[in-house]
Amino acid sequence: MPIQKPKTMNDYNQSIEEAVALLESTGQFLVVKQMPELDVFSEDDGSEKKIAVFLDTETTGFDSETDKILEIGMVKFEYSADGKIFKILDRMDVYEDPGEPISDEIIEITGITNDMVAGEAFDDAAIEDFTKEAVILIAHNAAFDRPFMEKRFPFLEHKAWACSQRDINWRQEHIESSKQEYIAYKLGFFYTGHRADSDAEAGVHILSHASKVDQQPFLYKMLEQARVPNYRIWATDAPFDAKDILKSRGYRWNPGDDGRPKAWYVDFATEAEMHDECDFLSESIYPGESKAEVIPVTAKLRYSTRY
Repeated sequence: MPIQKPKTMNDYNQSIEEAVALLESTGQFLVVKQMPELDVFSEDDGSEKKIAVFLDTETTGFDSETDKILEIGMVKFEYSADGKIFKILDRMDVYEDPGEPISDEIIEITGITNDMVAGEAFDDAAIEDFTKEAVILIAHNAAFDRPFMEKRFPFLEHKAWACSQRDINWRQEHIESSKQEYIAYKLGFFYTGHRADSDAEAGVHILSHASKVDQQPFLYKMLEQARVPNYRIWATDAPFDAKDILKSRGYRWNPGDDGRPKAWYVDFATEAEMHDECDFLSESIYPGESKAEVIPVTAKLRYSTRY
């Protein structure tokens, strides 16, 4: 039977949907669609709205102390307490000349060339204005993006942050990798990655989906986790001969040249784990009263190099 050429856009769309349905009905194909261009995700239901910004950076390297930001992509959106995303309020995609040649490796990874950033500079006031209403900033791997952003824009230091990579248990969602492009694929769409604007846009799309495990929006699950404090224990003045015991329990050494204590430290996800470890330190490491210092780590500090 000859294939009929679609006469209208509606006919074309219907033909595409029929072809997709036919392929998937065989059980031999999985069709992944291109990320749609959406400004509205849910109709306004009258609930109280909050504002968030999903951001992504492209940089000259991987060390926030020595490398610089080349591109920032940001998507501002409104959401409700139950994790429903309503609409995108604004977008921003900007470049800055790092003042030095971009390496071939970074050009290959990001697609950003020296010509693209030549003479460009971030407008600090515009970026502060874009982010000032946001109650939370979100990145996919906030431990990478937050240090870069805070160093370049100190006014962001006191913002709460969440991470769509770490603050959602993707394995529990039967998604084996937390890489953003893979998550998108498992949710049924693809996009052109490794550019700040498209990565930020994709992040919002991912968070707008609901979990197949418990039907909660991923944004809700991420924010719930971000609200829970975790705890860092600094084993200050621990005896030198306790170092092997501490290392075996997951402690790391900080030499004290970064403004933080010269001491062993370890992180715990729950208050109960933290109390158990403090009991251990009192009983096994410190003679008499424990000298350990406990720092609650909230979204205002998490993923920052300041703690």
